[in-house]
Amino acid sequence: VYHFTPTVCQQAVPKPAIRVRFNKGVFEQASTIVAGLVEYEGPRIKIPSSQQCFPEGCVQIHSLSIASFRQPTTVSFQPYPPNRFLIRLIDFDFFVTGQLSGSIFLIIQLPVFGTVYVSGLGVTVSAYMDIQKTSNDEPYFRMLSCNIDSGIVEAKVANMGLLTDTVNFKYRDQMSAHSRAQLEMAICENIYRITQQHFSSRLYRLPRQIHANELFKMFLSAPRFKRFSDDYYDDSDVANRKETERTPPSSSTVIKNNAAMEKSSNGVIRKTHIS
Repeated sequence: VYHFTPTVCQQAVPKPAIRVRFNKGVFEQASTIVAGLVEYEGPRIKIPSSQQCFPEGCVQIHSLSIASFRQPTTVSFQPYPPNRFLIRLIDFDFFVTGQLSGSIFLIIQLPVFGTVYVSGLGVTVSAYMDIQKTSNDEPYFRMLSCNIDSGIVEAKVANMGLLTDTVNFKYRDQMSAHSRAQLEMAICENIYRITQQHFSSRLYRLPRQIHANELFKMFLSAPRFKRFSDDYYDDSDVANRKETERTPPSSSTVIKNNAAMEKSSNGVIRKTHIS
């Protein structure tokens, strides 16, 4: 006994679709767009407040802002197999200032206030993405991972009085690691926002379906360029020409040519080609 379920068959049969492939020019244009956006958005990256704790107590780091920003030497938007995209910001510098406040316990509980300085030199950020679709079949860019690949990020405190040198000497590595993670999150969130606003929004505008008549009209209306007559050869002619060039003359042909050269009239030797 066989049971036929139409819904199962409909799900098994794939829907017709058109595969779109981005060429090199698209990625070059996308890289130019991303470079312009980074140039504008880079100095305006918002860094959220955070809290960092030590054995002696916890401090809150707030009012962070980018005081200076050197643009990346290279900004690229490129394919990354399989079926992914890579945005890279290569070799940029920044200097961040902020405030800290909290309390630490030495012998007694002491309130602390000061300034935080974070510097980044030769930083490179890589963001990996792919294209997914929503439940409404709307394509969008999804960020898979984003991290700081290379570069130096260092943090230090100032204006803490007698505790300044002690904190910098004892907790500089921990503060630098914490600042690196905070800046990585802020930069990657900014990259994600840029891709959603300027790239995913354009993917939304792609038509969900295309009528066959529209495709035919588009193909027929495309400009056609006539090639020069000397720039076109039939494949068979090319093959025959190459075969003739590669084949040496036979021995009988060489003998006939030599005999023709020996025959002459009035003592003048004439070279006659016999095919």
